Amino acid sequence: MKKFLFTWLVGAFLILQGPAFAQEIIRGTVLDQSTMEPLPGATVRVEGAQNLEITDENGQFSLTLSEGNYQLTVSFIGFGTQTVDLSIPLKEEIRIVLVPSDMELQGVEVVATGYQELPKERVTGSFVSVDEELLNRSVSP
Repeated sequence: MKKFLFTWLVGAFLILQGPAFAQEIIRGTVLDQSTMEPLPGATVRVEGAQNLEITDENGQFSLTLSEGNYQLTVSFIGFGTQTVDLSIPLKEEIRIVLVPSDMELQGVEVVATGYQELPKERVTGSFVSVDEELLNRSVSP
């Protein structure tokens, strides 16, 4: 009798709480805006949760989320971060397009030692370039 009562109580609890446990698998693709090609290795993060996914070689990801409203943040090196609001349940697959960010290199200074050329950041010590004027300079006694 106790086993029957316990089973009945657990069953009633699960029926009453059923919608709270309903979860949906969300699928999506991350694309490059300039070429519309998939971006493998993009990070898809659910704000306020521990969910984090990395897109596969086809730029696709999947997340398991329960019903509710969520905010996804998608990022990839060399691209701007995109934030997407979604409401579960979804009717279709998510398609996120990332815009390439404008990245400029700053000037690079090169030091020539006569043997090799080194970037200024890697050079330690001091160097002097010897030119013809320095070689022909007369030395006073």
